[in-house]
Amino acid sequence: MADRLHVFDVTVPALTFPAAPLTTDLPIAEGRIVTAALTFPAGCAGLVGVHLSYGGRQVIPVNESTQLRGNGIRLVYEMHNYPTGNQWRLVAYNTDAYDHTVTVEFEINEFSTGELSTITFLPAEVIS
Repeated sequence: MADRLHVFDVTVPALTFPAAPLTTDLPIAEGRIVTAALTFPAGCAGLVGVHLSYGGRQVIPVNESTQLRGNGIRLVYEMHNYPTGNQWRLVAYNTDAYDHTVTVEFEINEFSTGELSTITFLPAEVIS
């Protein structure tokens, strides 16, 4: 079981088209991501598409311009060596006539004391 859970309920307004998607920040306090899960409620009927990005790059699913869609389903992804921080985003569209709320969950483990002593933080301009 993970040390903590971050949950984000993101409402995607009706008629939010793929050409102009909704982008929502998903800030996560430092730690090690264990899993990411996305829940599509019943009624989405494949009309809501999402992907997770980090630092402006699509991560889940990894292939660009592909979106996850579902209807009454929870998708869980094991994560290995993915960073935490304030660069996670959900990018979503909704071509339905009704708003839909997608739930994003991140299970996080805390860094051990040994891991904390070896972390080196780089300036933002080096990462960009």
